[in-house]
Amino acid sequence: MEEKTISNETLLRVKTLPRFDYVAYQMLVTSKQVESYIKFKRPRTIFFDEEICRFLYLNPYHKELHICGKFIEESEVLNG
Repeated sequence: MEEKTISNETLLRVKTLPRFDYVAYQMLVTSKQVESYIKFKRPRTIFFDEEICRFLYLNPYHKELHICGKFIEESEVLNG
């Protein structure tokens, strides 16, 4: 079985994206300010991409950044 390695592009993004505290991310999810797409089994390093306004994490299996959440807009709360 071939072992996957992290690409240079992903490595560069990880180094440049601002990190977000995992506990703070979980508090935002709990208070329904952030919609989480993934239920984490253990704490992860969370990154925030300001260009797309999404939270990302480094998937340890695929060695890629995946979207794990986004801020809930006020209009979504009112319409939801």
